[in-house]
Order: sequence, then C-alpha cells, then structure tokens
Amino acid sequence: MTTSTGRWWPLRATRLLTLVGALILATPSPAPAAAAEPARYLPSSFFQQRVPDDAALDPESDQLVKELRNMAFGVDPQTDFNCRSAVIKGSPSTWTAEEEANCQRVTTRAGISRDDYAPVVYTVPGDQPRVPITLDNYNPSLKRALADGVPLPDGARPASGTDGQLIVWQPATDTMWEFWRPYKDSAGAWHTTWGGRMQEVSENPGHFQSTPDPSARELPSAKRAQLGLNSEEHRWGGPATSIPNLPGIMTVDQLRSGEIGHALVFATWAAKPDEWVYPAQRTDGICRGPAGQYCSQIPAGARFRLDPDFDTDTISHPLVRMMAEAVQDYGMVLNNKTGGGANFYAEGWRQHGWEDPYYGPGGLFASDPEQRSPTQFMREFPWEQLEMLERGTTCTDRSSECEAPGGWLDGEGRSRAPAVERPHPPSGIGVSAATAAAPIPTGEDQGR
Repeated sequence: MTTSTGRWWPLRATRLLTLVGALILATPSPAPAAAAEPARYLPSSFFQQRVPDDAALDPESDQLVKELRNMAFGVDPQTDFNCRSAVIKGSPSTWTAEEEANCQRVTTRAGISRDDYAPVVYTVPGDQPRVPITLDNYNPSLKRALADGVPLPDGARPASGTDGQLIVWQPATDTMWEFWRPYKDSAGAWHTTWGGRMQEVSENPGHFQSTPDPSARELPSAKRAQLGLNSEEHRWGGPATSIPNLPGIMTVDQLRSGEIGHALVFATWAAKPDEWVYPAQRTDGICRGPAGQYCSQIPAGARFRLDPDFDTDTISHPLVRMMAEAVQDYGMVLNNKTGGGANFYAEGWRQHGWEDPYYGPGGLFASDPEQRSPTQFMREFPWEQLEMLERGTTCTDRSSECEAPGGWLDGEGRSRAPAVERPHPPSGIGVSAATAAAPIPTGEDQGR
C-alpha cells in the first residue's frame, strides 16, 4: 500500500524508527515520551493537505528558489552563485576566489526559533476563566472581540523576543486567539499591540477571514468595520500575512513523535514589497541593506515543496530529515519576515516552566554534538531541491480579502470556492436603523 505521495508505508515506518532511535541514542538520557497522538491544527486548511506529486509549479520557481536558497545561506538574494560549499566550509580562509566574491554574508543564515522568538502556545479547557484584553491600536471589531475576554491562564507569558508571540487554543469552543506584543500594564491589566480571534478553527482554510456578525450582514463592509460588527477580519493575526502560526509551527510533541504531519510556516529576511499571494492577506515584505539593495521577489503567501523525487534518507541529521519530509509531503508557506536569512519555528517552552526540550536531557536539537546550533545543522536542508508551487491570487489591497483561486484545495482535498463573506454564529449585538444610516468616519489603519 502506498501513500498519496507514492511512498511505501514500511519505508515510512523504518524512517520513524531510525529517527527516534537517533534522537534517543545521541543523548545521555532518553527523550520524554511523545503524546499518543500529537495535536495538529486547522484540519480543513492547506496545512493538512498533501501536495500531489504532479502539482503545478510557478513559472518563476527556479529564480525564487535561488533567492530563498541565498537568504538561507545569508548572502545577497540575487547572486547566481551557489554558496553551499562555502557555508559548509565555514571559515572564509578556506574559500575559493569565486566564493570570496559571492558568498560574503549580508545577514544570518537559516535557523529555527525555539525560545525568544518561538510562539508560546497555551491549550486551555472550556471552563478557563476569561480575561479582557485591551487593544492598543484602532480596529473596533478586534477591540470588541478581545474585550469580550480571552481564556488566558494565570501566569501566562508571551515569548520574550520583541514580537512577544502568544497563542491561546481552546478546543472545546474551536477558537484560537493569537497575539503580537501583548503585555501587562502597571496595574496588571492585559493589553496587546495586535492579534486576532479565530472561531470555527476546524473549518478555517488557513488564514484569517472577513466574517460579519449576522445582524450586520446587510451593512457595507466599511461601515461594519467602523462599527466593530465583524466577528473576524482578514487583517487580524500575529504574523504580518494573517496566516496563523499555530498550524505551521513544529510542536514538541510532533517532533518527539517522529513526524511533523503538516505544512510549515517560515519567514525570510527580504520579500516582495506591497504585493502578496493567497493565502496571505497582507504583507510586511521589504528590501534590506543600507540602500535597500538586497531585494527578493518572493511574495508573502508563496508556498514551496521539496521535489518529490528527492531522497530524504540522504539527510543525516534526524531533525532536518523530519522537516524535509514534512515539506516534501505538505509544503511550506511564507507567513512573515524575520531579522535574518530564513527561519522556521518550533514551539516556545520557557514560559511553561518546562525543562528545555531542545537542549536539555534527550534534547531534540542535540543529536549531533558537532552541529548543535540550528544555523549549523540547517546547512543540510536541501534548499536547492525546493520547488515553488503555482502562486495563488495576487493581491495588493489590504482593505479587501485576498480570495482563493479556483480549484484551491482544503485539508480534505475538496476544491474551495473563492472567498465570500461568511455569516457567523450570533454575537448578541443588533444594529439599529439609526446606526445603519450613520455616516462612516475616517479611522486610522491598524497598527500591525
């Protein structure tokens, strides 16, 4: 019996046993037992959709893969020279003349955030008390959604990096909250710079959507937004594309199980400014360098996959091999920008008070004592073997939802029609005739 990508199940089982064995034997004490079935999120989204072997590729795939490879190696995105050999050698004193001319670092190399910039995920029960959170920027609907309360646990803390990423997931209500730079004020009250609330997570296609309250469906979209009468908006979310982190990060349980089982989110140093492609809903893509000379034409929302003919068993590092298998099966999607190179995301741990799952006993990142840092072992990731999938709808207007192209597949393999405004379960807020007729004042844009 074969999988949808043509792999034999016995081969996959052998890979998993080899991977788990390598992680255990390479460390002084065994890794803690994995969950019986690691949680995977947004089951109806592209994150859970296997990429067919014959999936259509983007016409610019070769060029954009080269740009991504270059950023992963920390060099100018536009260089034509492959710097893999120089990166593996490490010391410039051993480089060839060509390497010296083309492989000078302009940013850091590819890595994996696992601490300060890793999203912290709190999974909470249905009866978790709710805490109101004040939005510090202008968005009436989000302000109302957060003021309604968030089931934030006592002692919750965001990641300690400047993004302060924090995610709350409540399976009982099928709801997720995502925050960018949340904090407590001097009185102990919670605030956030930006974020989002996603309801009906199990049906979500993989991004925040514009969803009106039922009582306000007849109002123009601009008036609904101004009055705070949307249950969800496409501009919400922690990452600057409105593609959430939760379904695309590598959780501790997933890594310990030996299989990630979903598409990965990643971020790049540079990305195409002012233009994005579905499933992204916005972008913060920029050129880099003192004169803006380091540019990439990769748009936010771009999806890549590993060539299905590439043999992932040739990758010696077990964690890199696991990531490559996930990208080969499910792909990876550009959902944010980062301070250097290219970056993937593991689950934050310090705020939970856990023993370090990455470098503590049985550490997931410590299988090779010669390559302990992600910027070292990620050199083995087969960047050159990536392929960019045919891009989704190209969008440039932040005020409108970027719609799915025809034939887009969800997590169940179903074709998803172009985006439409979706009614949401009643919120209890009605709209009077006077309110509906009132003029729409001009408001400032959101802060994210």
